[in-house]
Amino acid sequence: MALSLNGMAVLGKISANAKLFGDVKADADKQARSMVVKQLKAKADDVDQLRAVKKAIGPAAFEHIVDGLSDNDIKSMLNKADKYNPAMKKARPAARREHFRELAAGKAKPVPAPETPAKRPAKRKPRRTLNLESMKAKPRAKKR
Repeated sequence: MALSLNGMAVLGKISANAKLFGDVKADADKQARSMVVKQLKAKADDVDQLRAVKKAIGPAAFEHIVDGLSDNDIKSMLNKADKYNPAMKKARPAARREHFRELAAGKAKPVPAPETPAKRPAKRKPRRTLNLESMKAKPRAKKR
């Protein structure tokens, strides 16, 4: 029978006793980065969550993690967080990374969705009516 483990509680205890767990510091660093990146990717469409993650882990740790992200990861997360920003579609990787940082810091806001014009009601096709005059019997012309 498998036991359930509260991973966050264990990580908190390990963090509180960092000297005791000094031999696994590299593994802890790697896992911490992995967990933050996974959370950022999962909530990439929510700028408020992005800011909350930055606040939770601190600006210095956040900057280190953003520096370690690949250009494709940044592009993917920006396409979700600021999907209506046309400048970010063709921007260089450095500009995307800087915009991502500005979004996380609250210095930039995502571009709102463009307003779509209201749909006009479809034009009704005219009703076809029978032209009774054209259907009347016509006298035949006499042959000569």
